[in-house]
Amino acid sequence: MWFKLDDGIATHPKLLNAGPLGLAIQIRALCYAHRNQTDGYIPVSAVPLLLTGIERWSLMASRDLPSCEAMTLDWPSIMVDAGLWDRTELGYVIHDYLEWNFSKKQIQKLKKKQSEGGKKGMNSRWNQRLIGDNSTYNSTYKYTCKSPSIAISTLNPPNGIGESERKGELSNGSARTLPVDFEPNERAKELAKGQHQNVLALCAAFKDHHAAKGSVFKDWQAAFRMWLRNDLKFKEARS
Repeated sequence: MWFKLDDGIATHPKLLNAGPLGLAIQIRALCYAHRNQTDGYIPVSAVPLLLTGIERWSLMASRDLPSCEAMTLDWPSIMVDAGLWDRTELGYVIHDYLEWNFSKKQIQKLKKKQSEGGKKGMNSRWNQRLIGDNSTYNSTYKYTCKSPSIAISTLNPPNGIGESERKGELSNGSARTLPVDFEPNERAKELAKGQHQNVLALCAAFKDHHAAKGSVFKDWQAAFRMWLRNDLKFKEARS
């Protein structure tokens, strides 16, 4: 996850005092604190990690200091003296870290919000993939929503209902909920076979989806064939 880094960090007075290696150490410290969500805390045990590679550098002599190996310097003290770090009992804290960066609680809250938003978006896309445009269903199959009492009554149709209507095939009756023993008829199976689809898996998804929604259709077999055709369209679109 990204964190904020001011584009003027390289010329900040504190970093100029710490020098180029101090700049590198500070950026590593910021990365460490953000990745591990320490709120800017740098334990003593993490300092060697931030200094990795410095042993290859030598510093030229200046007016105040002789030339030396970079690793021989007390870099934590240099960072503290430059005002970049503050000492604590068990290590160091990047100065004003929480003034410019998210805290651990804020990051967790943001991730939770993003996760919930992602789940809602995924569910919405999945539903659109399964049912397509509702207007198509409305015009083709007279898709309607019934009250719970009507939906319950249609689960137990009166005696004398025909075998084909009981299995969800076209009838002259009104729209009703998914038959309990719905199974694809031969026409649907032939369609799935021609489209190289797993009819059993798609039928299970079809039944679960419409049972959960309480959907009602006049012709459930026709609705399932449309489900097969839409599934093929979505596969072709993805490929």
